[in-house]
Amino acid sequence: MEQGYLLPPHRRFYKRFNLDTSATLILPKNLRRPLILRDLSARGAGVVSNYSLNINEEIEITIAVSFFFNQPVYKKARVVWCNKVDEHLWQAGLDFGR
Repeated sequence: MEQGYLLPPHRRFYKRFNLDTSATLILPKNLRRPLILRDLSARGAGVVSNYSLNINEEIEITIAVSFFFNQPVYKKARVVWCNKVDEHLWQAGLDFGR
């Protein structure tokens, strides 16, 4: 796994909402892995997981935040950065595109 930033960390165009809620990474063959959604904006999200995500990987997540959305939201995203926080914890930034 490559660590670091694909985009500068100061690149913020949309208001972010701090959260601490669950989301789900959807893998091929409909396999699912849990994520913690830390922040959300119109353009992307910050997530925490117990596994690493690959920079530039195209992924799909399900977001269920009832105070924002009436139903779960399915989003395709690109992993723009991923950093190891400790032995079993990674933080990543997801870009939903324009």
